[in-house]
Amino acid sequence: MKKQSIEFAGGVILLESGHLAPRADGAVMAKYGNTHILCTVCCKKKVDSGAGFFPLSVHYQERFYAAGRVPGGFFKREGRPSEREIIISRLIDRSIRPLFPEAFLHEVQVVCTLVSFDAGFCVETPALLGTSAALLQAGLPVAGAVGAARVGMADGALAHMTSPKDVDESSMDVFVSGTKDGIIMVEASAQEHSESDMLKAILQAHEWMQPLVSGIEAEFGCAPSNAWEDFGQVKQGYVDTVLEALSKDFDEAYALTDKKARDARLSELRAQAAALLPEDAIPAVAYSAIGAAEAKGVRARVIKDGVRIDGRDLSTVRPLTMSTQVLPSAHGSAVFQRGATQVLASTTLCNIVDSQIIDTVDGGGKQRFMLHYNFPPFSVGEAGRLGATGRREIGHGRLAWKAVSQVLPSDSEFPYAVRCVSEVLSSDGSSSMATVCGVTLALMDAGVPLSAPVAGVAMGLVKDGKKTAVLTDILGDEDSLGDMDFKVAGTAAGVTALQMDLKIPFVDKAVLKNALADAHRARTHILKAMHKEMPKARDEVHATAPASRVIKVPRDAIGRVVGSGGRIIK
Repeated sequence: MKKQSIEFAGGVILLESGHLAPRADGAVMAKYGNTHILCTVCCKKKVDSGAGFFPLSVHYQERFYAAGRVPGGFFKREGRPSEREIIISRLIDRSIRPLFPEAFLHEVQVVCTLVSFDAGFCVETPALLGTSAALLQAGLPVAGAVGAARVGMADGALAHMTSPKDVDESSMDVFVSGTKDGIIMVEASAQEHSESDMLKAILQAHEWMQPLVSGIEAEFGCAPSNAWEDFGQVKQGYVDTVLEALSKDFDEAYALTDKKARDARLSELRAQAAALLPEDAIPAVAYSAIGAAEAKGVRARVIKDGVRIDGRDLSTVRPLTMSTQVLPSAHGSAVFQRGATQVLASTTLCNIVDSQIIDTVDGGGKQRFMLHYNFPPFSVGEAGRLGATGRREIGHGRLAWKAVSQVLPSDSEFPYAVRCVSEVLSSDGSSSMATVCGVTLALMDAGVPLSAPVAGVAMGLVKDGKKTAVLTDILGDEDSLGDMDFKVAGTAAGVTALQMDLKIPFVDKAVLKNALADAHRARTHILKAMHKEMPKARDEVHATAPASRVIKVPRDAIGRVVGSGGRIIK
């Protein structure tokens, strides 16, 4: 049995293994106060030859008995994952995925189960720490332990955010995961804080998490098992084969600035590349090798010449077009387009009692502002399956919700519940940030008095040894071929939401600083274009929106309005 106690943020995080879930490859109970999360890891010993990618899945699940509650609704058991469970699952996934070797293709499943809940402690940090310890215990070849810290603002100074109450009372919420070497993932929201404030919070979080990283590695940092197949040399051989035959063709294809023409040519070349590889090649190895081969020329051109796929320099934003009042019956609507990324956003105003009901282990509540993001397959030119809302849609919608919710009026100023929907009609990079812009315009079109308009942009990174290039407003191809997806949304005054994902093990301070500075310049450019289309919110709500009147009843007349036992008001 292993046990590690780590002092953190004025409390103690306890990691225990060896007594629960003995058949899992790794199983760690993470305890933070009375919040207990069982984190398990299982890995297939053989690679599934049918997989075309690294098959990692992460499932964070909450049991209502953890808080002594019974689920609401007709069926009194936990059902499909809630939005909160999906968001935390994605948080863990994004923090551990970059740590696996590129050629590691065994199926890995992480399951984190909340079995005891303490309202005084957030669940994200212990869930991630338990997962990191379980991965090391399982002997998987990850690049070290992962730590996490949540930073906010208390009395004008940066402080640990350890409880949901701390988060609610803070003007910023910055969750950061990383290793001893650097930062892996950032998820943040803020009330218009400056880029320098956000950078300080991120770097402070990385410093504060170091005792957690050291503590996990000291107890669980065993050497990786030899049970896993290494396809690194096989993959490199495939890359060399593809480059020898098709490197110039791939370079010419990526020089085509028209996306449809480029995609058509790339499809042809990928088929030719696949035909060059052995028939018994594992799809995931072949797929990864072809991607690495076609990326080589693109990345070299960016690093050497500062020229991108569509001919832009590193800091130029793609052409912007936008319009409002596009749906006559909607209370507010807008189309926002940046390059080939296009969203149709709508706003619906309804009675405050129609706010969304949230049922979670902590009791839930009501959510007055709803933002739903839809990503149909035709948005990327494919015929695909339509079904339940996917994790990606939940995650991107939540990021846009964070960005826009910071500038909404209070219910006393604007007594409506508000639902916004973003339909992604065409996607070629950062449809979530286009959603932020489109929803902002739709809200203003509906007459919602925002404190300030919000815009967003996605930044990318290409890293080759010590040479790096930060890209502004990345294309879809640059997202897949690059090393970072760094989304920043905010007003002219400051940042309201931020999200960073990596494909490499970490980034340093200089990259983050440059990305935030470039994102600020790009956001200012987009906000100016939005201002030309919609200088301010409309003075009146749409004619079909529900009417709202606020009547103030004198204190001495309240009893007559309510009636005996509430008889009249009922």
